[in-house]
Amino acid sequence: MAERIEPSDLLRAGMRAADLRMKVIANNVANINTPGYQRKEVVFEELLAEAMRTGDADEVKAVQPQIVTPSSPPAQVSGVDLETEMGALIDNSAKFRVYAALVKKLGSHKDMAINDTF
Repeated sequence: MAERIEPSDLLRAGMRAADLRMKVIANNVANINTPGYQRKEVVFEELLAEAMRTGDADEVKAVQPQIVTPSSPPAQVSGVDLETEMGALIDNSAKFRVYAALVKKLGSHKDMAINDTF
């Protein structure tokens, strides 16, 4: 029997990715004046979508967020743009809030099922 992918597992993984992304954005901003520093970003949702297309639960569960350096020419000054980072911060904040809201909703559904209060 094929193993089931639990929505709560996916949401927790998404929240961990958002947490890592927040740390990476903070590191980018901290290095805004560091000559030659290249910004980093976190890739997760794309990797998760690829794994989900396979339909293999083990492959989906094995997906981990990855820190990558987007390809761009080497910079003499920092490769970090504050506006880009603030946009990434807003986007990441929205993702985290969605994940958190879904976790809360999933939890309330489980409580209703356990207490038979549908």
